[in-house]
Amino acid sequence: MDSYRTWKATLFFLVILAMLAMTACDPIVGAGETKAWIDAPLPETRVDLREVECVNVFSHAASRSGIASVELRVNGQHYRGDRNPTPDEPMIYVTQSWCPSAPGTHVLSVRATDNEGQVSQPDEVTVEVIGELPTPTPTATPTEELTEEPAEEPTEEPTEEPTEEPTEEPCPEGYVLAQGKCVPIIMTPTSTPTPTDTATPTPTGTSEPTSTSTPTSTNTPTSTPTNTPTADVRLSVDNDHINAGQCTTVRWHVSNVQAYYVNGQPGAGADGSFQRCPCQNETHRLRAIKMDGSEVNLEVTIYVSGQCTPPPPQDTTGPPAPSPIAPNDPKKYFNCVWIEITLQWSAVKDPSGIERYAVKLEREVSRNNWQSVGGWESTSTSVKVKIATDWCGYKLRWRVRAKDGAGNWGAWSVDAYFNVYKPIG
Repeated sequence: MDSYRTWKATLFFLVILAMLAMTACDPIVGAGETKAWIDAPLPETRVDLREVECVNVFSHAASRSGIASVELRVNGQHYRGDRNPTPDEPMIYVTQSWCPSAPGTHVLSVRATDNEGQVSQPDEVTVEVIGELPTPTPTATPTEELTEEPAEEPTEEPTEEPTEEPTEEPCPEGYVLAQGKCVPIIMTPTSTPTPTDTATPTPTGTSEPTSTSTPTSTNTPTSTPTNTPTADVRLSVDNDHINAGQCTTVRWHVSNVQAYYVNGQPGAGADGSFQRCPCQNETHRLRAIKMDGSEVNLEVTIYVSGQCTPPPPQDTTGPPAPSPIAPNDPKKYFNCVWIEITLQWSAVKDPSGIERYAVKLEREVSRNNWQSVGGWESTSTSVKVKIATDWCGYKLRWRVRAKDGAGNWGAWSVDAYFNVYKPIG
Protein backbone atom coordinates (compact mmCIF):
# COMPACT_ATOMS: atom_id res chain seq x y z
CA MET A 1 0.00 0.00 0.00
CA ASP A 2 1.47 3.44 -0.90
CA SER A 3 1.96 6.35 1.51
CA TYR A 4 -1.19 8.14 0.31
CA ARG A 5 -3.39 5.27 1.45
CA THR A 6 -1.63 5.18 4.80
CA TRP A 7 -2.23 8.90 5.23
CA LYS A 8 -5.88 8.56 4.19
CA ALA A 9 -6.54 5.73 6.66
CA THR A 10 -4.86 7.56 9.52
CA LEU A 11 -6.83 10.74 8.81
CA PHE A 12 -10.09 8.72 8.78
CA PHE A 13 -9.50 7.35 12.29
CA LEU A 14 -8.32 10.70 13.61
CA VAL A 15 -11.64 12.23 12.51
CA ILE A 16 -13.50 9.44 14.36
CA LEU A 17 -11.37 10.05 17.45
CA ALA A 18 -12.07 13.82 17.37
CA MET A 19 -15.83 13.17 17.22
CA LEU A 20 -15.57 10.83 20.22
CA ALA A 21 -13.53 13.38 22.18
CA MET A 22 -16.24 16.04 21.70
CA THR A 23 -18.96 13.87 23.14
CA ALA A 24 -17.12 11.73 25.68
CA CYS A 25 -17.45 12.33 29.42
CA ASP A 26 -14.35 12.45 31.56
CA PRO A 27 -13.85 9.22 33.52
CA ILE A 28 -13.97 9.24 37.27
CA VAL A 29 -10.53 8.94 38.81
CA GLY A 30 -10.36 7.91 42.40
CA ALA A 31 -12.89 5.10 42.68
CA GLY A 32 -10.02 2.64 43.34
CA GLU A 33 -10.63 0.51 40.22
CA THR A 34 -8.32 0.00 37.23
CA LYS A 35 -10.18 0.63 33.99
CA ALA A 36 -9.49 0.48 30.24
CA TRP A 37 -11.81 1.32 27.37
CA ILE A 38 -11.62 1.58 23.58
CA ASP A 39 -12.43 4.92 21.94
CA ALA A 40 -11.94 3.80 18.33
CA PRO A 41 -12.62 1.95 16.15
CA LEU A 42 -16.34 1.93 16.86
CA PRO A 43 -18.27 -1.36 17.18
CA GLU A 44 -19.11 -3.05 13.86
CA THR A 45 -16.52 -0.96 12.00
CA ARG A 46 -15.72 -2.30 8.50
CA VAL A 47 -12.12 -2.18 7.28
CA ASP A 48 -11.26 -2.71 3.60
CA LEU A 49 -7.77 -4.20 3.19
CA ARG A 50 -7.64 -2.72 -0.30
CA GLU A 51 -7.69 0.76 1.26
CA VAL A 52 -6.30 0.34 4.78
CA GLU A 53 -3.36 -1.87 5.65
CA CYS A 54 -3.25 -1.18 9.42
CA VAL A 55 -5.84 0.07 11.94
CA ASN A 56 -5.00 2.38 14.87
CA VAL A 57 -6.72 1.27 18.10
CA PHE A 58 -7.28 4.34 20.30
CA SER A 59 -8.00 3.68 23.99
CA HIS A 60 -7.80 5.10 27.52
CA ALA A 61 -6.60 3.53 30.77
CA ALA A 62 -7.01 4.91 34.31
CA SER A 63 -6.03 3.93 37.86
CA ARG A 64 -5.39 5.81 41.06
CA SER A 65 -1.99 4.08 41.40
CA GLY A 66 -0.94 4.83 37.79
CA ILE A 67 -0.87 2.64 34.66
CA ALA A 68 2.10 0.32 34.10
CA SER A 69 1.19 -1.27 30.75
CA VAL A 70 -1.61 -1.79 28.21
CA GLU A 71 -2.22 -5.02 26.26
CA LEU A 72 -4.00 -5.38 22.89
CA ARG A 73 -5.51 -8.82 22.11
CA VAL A 74 -7.03 -10.00 18.83
CA ASN A 75 -9.58 -12.82 18.91
CA GLY A 76 -8.50 -13.66 22.46
CA GLN A 77 -4.79 -13.96 21.54
CA HIS A 78 -2.05 -11.59 22.68
CA TYR A 79 -1.14 -9.22 19.84
CA ARG A 80 1.04 -6.61 21.53
CA GLY A 81 1.78 -5.14 24.98
CA ASP A 82 3.16 -1.66 25.56
CA ARG A 83 4.69 -0.31 28.78
CA ASN A 84 3.77 3.19 29.93
CA PRO A 85 6.77 5.59 29.85
CA THR A 86 5.03 7.79 32.48
CA PRO A 87 3.67 5.21 34.98
CA ASP A 88 2.83 7.83 37.63
CA GLU A 89 0.02 9.31 35.50
CA PRO A 90 -3.43 8.23 36.81
CA MET A 91 -4.86 8.26 33.28
CA ILE A 92 -3.22 7.81 29.86
CA TYR A 93 -4.26 7.88 26.22
CA VAL A 94 -2.93 5.00 24.09
CA THR A 95 -2.62 4.37 20.36
CA GLN A 96 -1.77 0.80 19.25
CA SER A 97 -1.55 -0.21 15.61
CA TRP A 98 -3.11 -3.49 14.42
CA CYS A 99 -2.43 -4.90 10.94
CA PRO A 100 -5.02 -7.56 9.99
CA SER A 101 -3.56 -10.70 8.51
CA ALA A 102 -6.77 -11.95 6.87
CA PRO A 103 -10.36 -10.83 6.17
CA GLY A 104 -13.18 -11.84 8.51
CA THR A 105 -14.72 -10.79 11.82
CA HIS A 106 -12.17 -9.95 14.50
CA VAL A 107 -12.65 -9.12 18.18
CA LEU A 108 -10.21 -6.49 19.51
CA SER A 109 -9.84 -6.14 23.28
CA VAL A 110 -7.75 -3.85 25.47
CA ARG A 111 -6.89 -4.27 29.14
CA ALA A 112 -4.56 -2.34 31.46
CA THR A 113 -2.32 -3.27 34.39
CA ASP A 114 -1.67 -0.70 37.11
CA ASN A 115 1.48 -0.21 39.19
CA GLU A 116 0.09 -2.46 41.94
CA GLY A 117 -0.44 -5.37 39.54
CA GLN A 118 -4.22 -5.01 39.30
CA VAL A 119 -5.54 -5.92 35.83
CA SER A 120 -8.64 -4.21 34.44
CA GLN A 121 -11.60 -5.88 32.83
CA PRO A 122 -11.06 -6.03 29.03
CA ASP A 123 -13.02 -3.71 26.77
CA GLU A 124 -13.93 -5.28 23.41
CA VAL A 125 -14.99 -4.12 19.99
CA THR A 126 -15.85 -6.20 16.91
CA VAL A 127 -14.34 -5.20 13.56
CA GLU A 128 -15.19 -6.69 10.14
CA VAL A 129 -12.29 -6.91 7.71
CA ILE A 130 -13.08 -7.27 3.99
CA GLY A 131 -10.99 -7.43 0.84
CA GLU A 132 -7.70 -9.17 0.30
CA LEU A 133 -4.20 -8.19 1.31
CA PRO A 134 -2.35 -6.52 -1.58
CA THR A 135 -0.03 -8.88 -3.45
CA PRO A 136 3.59 -7.68 -3.34
CA THR A 137 4.74 -6.49 -6.75
CA PRO A 138 7.74 -8.55 -7.90
CA THR A 139 10.80 -6.54 -8.71
CA ALA A 140 12.04 -6.98 -12.26
CA THR A 141 15.62 -8.20 -12.48
CA PRO A 142 17.64 -6.77 -15.36
CA THR A 143 18.58 -9.40 -17.93
CA GLU A 144 22.13 -8.07 -18.11
CA GLU A 145 22.90 -9.18 -14.57
CA LEU A 146 21.75 -12.77 -15.34
CA THR A 147 24.04 -13.08 -18.31
CA GLU A 148 27.10 -11.29 -16.92
CA GLU A 149 27.25 -12.78 -13.42
CA PRO A 150 25.28 -16.06 -13.36
CA ALA A 151 27.42 -17.82 -10.77
CA GLU A 152 27.99 -15.10 -8.18
CA GLU A 153 24.42 -13.84 -7.60
CA PRO A 154 22.79 -17.17 -6.57
CA THR A 155 25.56 -17.95 -4.08
CA GLU A 156 26.11 -14.52 -2.44
CA GLU A 157 22.62 -12.98 -2.17
CA PRO A 158 20.62 -15.92 -0.69
CA THR A 159 23.18 -16.45 2.08
CA GLU A 160 23.57 -12.78 3.09
CA GLU A 161 19.93 -11.55 3.08
CA PRO A 162 18.36 -14.10 5.51
CA THR A 163 21.03 -13.47 8.14
CA GLU A 164 21.27 -9.68 7.79
CA GLU A 165 17.56 -8.72 7.87
CA PRO A 166 16.78 -9.83 11.45
CA THR A 167 19.98 -8.30 12.89
CA GLU A 168 20.74 -5.23 10.76
CA GLU A 169 17.16 -3.90 10.29
CA PRO A 170 15.40 -4.07 13.73
CA CYS A 171 12.41 -1.89 14.52
CA PRO A 172 13.53 1.70 15.30
CA GLU A 173 13.05 3.26 18.72
CA GLY A 174 9.38 3.90 19.42
CA TYR A 175 8.22 0.92 17.32
CA VAL A 176 7.40 -2.69 18.21
CA LEU A 177 7.46 -5.84 16.06
CA ALA A 178 3.95 -7.35 15.63
CA GLN A 179 3.38 -10.24 13.17
CA GLY A 180 6.46 -9.36 11.17
CA LYS A 181 5.73 -5.62 10.94
CA CYS A 182 7.07 -2.57 12.80
CA VAL A 183 4.16 -0.64 14.29
CA PRO A 184 4.46 2.59 16.35
CA ILE A 185 3.99 2.85 20.12
CA ILE A 186 2.02 5.92 21.22
CA MET A 187 1.16 6.60 24.88
CA THR A 188 0.01 10.03 25.95
CA PRO A 189 -0.82 10.74 29.64
CA THR A 190 -3.92 12.89 29.25
CA SER A 191 -7.63 12.72 29.87
CA THR A 192 -8.61 14.28 26.52
CA PRO A 193 -7.82 12.39 23.28
CA THR A 194 -5.20 14.50 21.53
CA PRO A 195 -3.39 12.37 18.98
CA THR A 196 0.09 13.68 18.34
CA ASP A 197 1.33 11.38 15.57
CA THR A 198 -0.26 12.52 12.33
CA ALA A 199 0.93 10.85 9.16
CA THR A 200 2.08 13.34 6.53
CA PRO A 201 1.77 12.17 2.92
CA THR A 202 5.09 12.22 1.15
CA PRO A 203 5.18 12.51 -2.67
CA THR A 204 6.91 9.46 -4.10
CA GLY A 205 6.69 10.07 -7.83
CA THR A 206 10.12 10.16 -9.52
CA SER A 207 11.44 9.89 -13.04
CA GLU A 208 13.02 6.48 -12.29
CA PRO A 209 10.39 3.88 -11.23
CA THR A 210 13.01 1.19 -10.50
CA SER A 211 13.25 1.96 -6.73
CA THR A 212 9.80 0.60 -5.74
CA SER A 213 11.18 -1.79 -3.12
CA THR A 214 13.13 0.90 -1.19
CA PRO A 215 11.46 1.77 2.18
CA THR A 216 10.19 5.37 2.26
CA SER A 217 10.77 7.86 5.07
CA THR A 218 7.13 7.68 6.20
CA ASN A 219 7.94 4.62 8.35
CA THR A 220 10.81 6.35 10.18
CA PRO A 221 9.73 8.20 13.35
CA THR A 222 11.26 11.61 13.94
CA SER A 223 11.84 12.61 17.55
CA THR A 224 11.93 16.30 18.43
CA PRO A 225 13.84 16.96 21.67
CA THR A 226 12.11 19.31 24.09
CA ASN A 227 13.03 20.83 27.43
CA THR A 228 9.43 21.31 28.60
CA PRO A 229 9.11 19.87 32.15
CA THR A 230 6.59 17.08 32.62
CA ALA A 231 3.35 18.22 34.24
CA ASP A 232 2.39 16.53 37.52
CA VAL A 233 -1.37 16.77 38.14
CA ARG A 234 -3.10 14.69 40.82
CA LEU A 235 -6.53 14.81 42.48
CA SER A 236 -7.67 12.47 45.26
CA VAL A 237 -10.06 12.11 48.19
CA ASP A 238 -9.14 10.48 51.51
CA ASN A 239 -12.35 8.42 51.62
CA ASP A 240 -14.71 8.42 48.64
CA HIS A 241 -17.42 6.30 50.34
CA ILE A 242 -18.80 7.81 53.57
CA ASN A 243 -21.99 7.89 55.60
CA ALA A 244 -24.16 11.00 55.55
CA GLY A 245 -22.75 13.63 57.88
CA GLN A 246 -19.23 12.17 57.98
CA CYS A 247 -16.31 14.25 56.73
CA THR A 248 -13.52 13.54 54.24
CA THR A 249 -10.73 15.60 52.67
CA VAL A 250 -10.17 16.38 48.97
CA ARG A 251 -6.49 16.87 48.07
CA TRP A 252 -4.54 17.88 44.96
CA HIS A 253 -0.96 18.34 43.75
CA VAL A 254 -0.10 20.39 40.66
CA SER A 255 3.32 21.32 39.28
CA ASN A 256 4.89 22.36 35.97
CA VAL A 257 1.67 23.87 34.59
CA GLN A 258 0.62 27.33 33.45
CA ALA A 259 -2.47 27.49 35.68
CA TYR A 260 -5.03 25.26 37.34
CA TYR A 261 -8.61 25.53 38.63
CA VAL A 262 -10.39 23.63 41.43
CA ASN A 263 -14.15 23.52 40.94
CA GLY A 264 -13.79 26.50 38.61
CA GLN A 265 -11.80 28.64 41.08
CA PRO A 266 -8.14 29.56 40.33
CA GLY A 267 -5.64 27.58 42.39
CA ALA A 268 -2.33 28.71 43.91
CA GLY A 269 0.66 26.71 45.09
CA ALA A 270 1.58 23.12 44.35
CA ASP A 271 -0.59 21.45 47.02
CA GLY A 272 -4.02 22.13 48.47
CA SER A 273 -6.94 20.50 50.25
CA PHE A 274 -10.35 21.16 51.76
CA GLN A 275 -12.72 19.18 53.96
CA ARG A 276 -16.26 18.22 53.00
CA CYS A 277 -19.08 16.73 55.13
CA PRO A 278 -21.77 16.17 52.45
CA CYS A 279 -25.28 14.81 52.87
CA GLN A 280 -25.43 13.56 49.26
CA ASN A 281 -23.09 12.54 46.42
CA GLU A 282 -20.91 15.33 45.11
CA THR A 283 -18.16 15.60 42.46
CA HIS A 284 -15.09 17.86 42.55
CA ARG A 285 -13.06 18.76 39.46
CA LEU A 286 -9.48 19.83 38.73
CA ARG A 287 -8.52 21.43 35.40
CA ALA A 288 -4.85 22.16 34.66
CA ILE A 289 -3.33 23.93 31.65
CA LYS A 290 0.04 22.40 30.80
CA MET A 291 3.07 24.32 29.52
CA ASP A 292 2.31 23.31 25.91
CA GLY A 293 -1.26 24.64 26.16
CA SER A 294 -3.00 21.24 26.41
CA GLU A 295 -5.29 20.48 29.34
CA VAL A 296 -5.63 17.82 32.01
CA ASN A 297 -9.12 17.34 33.49
CA LEU A 298 -9.57 15.17 36.59
CA GLU A 299 -12.51 14.62 38.91
CA VAL A 300 -13.32 12.69 42.07
CA THR A 301 -16.75 11.80 43.43
CA ILE A 302 -17.68 11.40 47.11
CA TYR A 303 -20.38 8.75 47.43
CA VAL A 304 -22.70 9.25 50.44
CA SER A 305 -24.81 6.52 52.08
CA GLY A 306 -27.88 7.31 54.19
CA GLN A 307 -29.33 10.70 55.05
CA CYS A 308 -28.16 13.56 57.25
CA THR A 309 -30.08 14.39 60.44
CA PRO A 310 -31.51 17.89 59.94
CA PRO A 311 -30.16 20.46 62.43
CA PRO A 312 -32.57 21.82 65.04
CA PRO A 313 -34.44 24.95 63.98
CA GLN A 314 -32.57 28.15 64.78
CA ASP A 315 -34.07 30.40 67.47
CA THR A 316 -34.71 33.82 65.94
CA THR A 317 -37.47 35.02 68.28
CA GLY A 318 -36.74 37.14 71.32
CA PRO A 319 -38.19 36.42 74.77
CA PRO A 320 -41.43 38.06 75.99
CA ALA A 321 -41.37 41.45 77.71
CA PRO A 322 -41.04 41.42 81.54
CA SER A 323 -43.55 43.28 83.75
CA PRO A 324 -42.28 46.08 86.05
CA ILE A 325 -43.11 45.38 89.72
CA ALA A 326 -41.72 48.25 91.79
CA PRO A 327 -41.56 51.15 91.90
CA ASN A 328 -44.57 51.41 89.59
CA ASP A 329 -46.80 54.20 90.84
CA PRO A 330 -46.87 57.76 89.38
CA LYS A 331 -47.90 59.00 92.84
CA LYS A 332 -44.95 57.35 94.52
CA TYR A 333 -42.36 59.86 95.85
CA PHE A 334 -38.81 59.24 96.97
CA ASN A 335 -36.79 61.65 99.09
CA CYS A 336 -33.59 62.95 97.54
CA VAL A 337 -31.73 62.12 100.70
CA TRP A 338 -32.33 58.41 100.11
CA ILE A 339 -29.19 56.76 98.89
CA GLU A 340 -30.63 54.21 96.42
CA ILE A 341 -33.78 52.47 95.28
CA THR A 342 -34.35 48.95 93.88
CA LEU A 343 -36.08 48.42 90.50
CA GLN A 344 -37.83 45.04 90.33
CA TRP A 345 -39.57 43.14 87.50
CA SER A 346 -41.05 39.71 86.74
CA ALA A 347 -38.94 36.88 85.30
CA VAL A 348 -39.57 35.58 81.75
CA LYS A 349 -38.76 32.28 80.00
CA ASP A 350 -37.39 31.39 76.55
CA PRO A 351 -36.48 28.05 74.81
CA SER A 352 -32.87 29.27 74.56
CA GLY A 353 -32.80 30.50 78.16
CA ILE A 354 -32.45 34.05 79.48
CA GLU A 355 -28.97 35.55 79.33
CA ARG A 356 -29.61 38.96 80.97
CA TYR A 357 -31.98 41.92 81.39
CA ALA A 358 -31.48 45.55 80.40
CA VAL A 359 -33.03 48.56 82.26
CA LYS A 360 -33.44 52.14 80.98
CA LEU A 361 -34.30 55.16 83.23
CA GLU A 362 -35.48 58.63 82.03
CA ARG A 363 -36.67 61.90 83.63
CA GLU A 364 -39.33 64.33 82.34
CA VAL A 365 -37.61 67.67 81.76
CA SER A 366 -40.76 69.24 80.27
CA ARG A 367 -44.22 68.05 79.39
CA ASN A 368 -43.86 64.78 77.39
CA ASN A 369 -40.16 65.51 76.90
CA TRP A 370 -38.06 62.74 78.44
CA GLN A 371 -34.28 62.66 78.92
CA SER A 372 -32.20 59.54 79.63
CA VAL A 373 -30.44 59.53 83.01
CA GLY A 374 -29.05 55.98 83.09
CA GLY A 375 -29.06 52.38 81.92
CA TRP A 376 -28.12 49.09 83.62
CA GLU A 377 -27.91 45.35 82.93
CA SER A 378 -28.58 42.49 85.34
CA THR A 379 -28.66 38.71 85.30
CA SER A 380 -31.33 38.73 88.01
CA THR A 381 -34.80 40.33 88.14
CA SER A 382 -33.74 43.47 89.99
CA VAL A 383 -31.14 46.24 90.00
CA LYS A 384 -30.15 48.81 92.64
CA VAL A 385 -30.03 52.42 91.44
CA LYS A 386 -28.36 55.23 93.38
CA ILE A 387 -30.43 58.44 93.37
CA ALA A 388 -28.64 61.42 91.87
CA THR A 389 -29.17 64.95 93.19
CA ASP A 390 -30.16 66.23 89.74
CA TRP A 391 -33.19 63.94 89.85
CA CYS A 392 -34.79 65.94 92.62
CA GLY A 393 -38.07 67.50 91.66
CA TYR A 394 -38.53 65.36 88.52
CA LYS A 395 -40.91 62.63 87.45
CA LEU A 396 -39.05 59.50 86.34
CA ARG A 397 -39.98 56.46 84.26
CA TRP A 398 -38.22 53.14 83.64
CA ARG A 399 -38.62 50.05 81.47
CA VAL A 400 -36.94 46.64 81.11
CA ARG A 401 -36.38 43.98 78.43
CA ALA A 402 -34.73 40.49 78.25
CA LYS A 403 -32.13 38.81 75.98
CA ASP A 404 -32.19 35.03 75.34
CA GLY A 405 -29.30 32.56 74.98
CA ALA A 406 -29.50 32.72 71.15
CA GLY A 407 -28.72 36.46 71.22
CA ASN A 408 -32.26 37.71 70.57
CA TRP A 409 -33.50 40.79 72.46
CA GLY A 410 -37.16 40.88 73.44
CA ALA A 411 -39.51 43.87 73.44
CA TRP A 412 -39.41 46.62 76.08
CA SER A 413 -41.87 46.37 78.92
CA VAL A 414 -44.54 48.98 79.61
CA ASP A 415 -43.31 52.09 81.39
CA ALA A 416 -43.29 52.31 85.18
CA TYR A 417 -43.24 55.71 87.02
CA PHE A 418 -42.11 57.25 90.29
CA ASN A 419 -41.15 60.74 91.58
CA VAL A 420 -38.20 62.20 93.46
CA TYR A 421 -38.62 65.31 95.65
CA LYS A 422 -36.51 67.43 97.93
CA PRO A 423 -38.04 68.13 101.31
CA ILE A 424 -38.51 71.76 102.42
CA GLY A 425 -36.62 73.02 105.42
